[in-house]
Amino acid sequence: MKSSAKKIASLVFIVLGILLLAGNLILSLNTQKFIRAAEVAKGIVIDTKYGKFHPEIKFTAANHEVVSFRQGGLNKGYNLDEEVEVLYGSGQIKDSRVNDFWALWGMHIIFLVIGLVFLVSGGIKFRYPDSKWLYFNFENQKDR
Repeated sequence: MKSSAKKIASLVFIVLGILLLAGNLILSLNTQKFIRAAEVAKGIVIDTKYGKFHPEIKFTAANHEVVSFRQGGLNKGYNLDEEVEVLYGSGQIKDSRVNDFWALWGMHIIFLVIGLVFLVSGGIKFRYPDSKWLYFNFENQKDR
């Protein structure tokens, strides 16, 4: 692979890393805004049909509306009848989440790590295009 092709490939990694980090920043700001504006309620796990990592939770909002939702994403896992703290948007009661670090921020951390891996590996490969780091030479392999 020529050095210019390696640089183009590394630029693709850099751009993907920047896009992942920028998207993650926007989503993180939205999550932070949600947390600041959210109301808090006590909820209870009413169903674990899809496993303890995707429980269905029921709570009563401040306007006395009973709401149930399925918590997805990363979380510690919940048992049936377990009491949890729920954050919900006052204008959007259906936008409800368990008040747990991993439930709120887990996916952000995963995308942050993936974005950094793309950005750093692309940057290193761009700076040192002929290094053997992140390089597989398929051209010199013999047919089997």
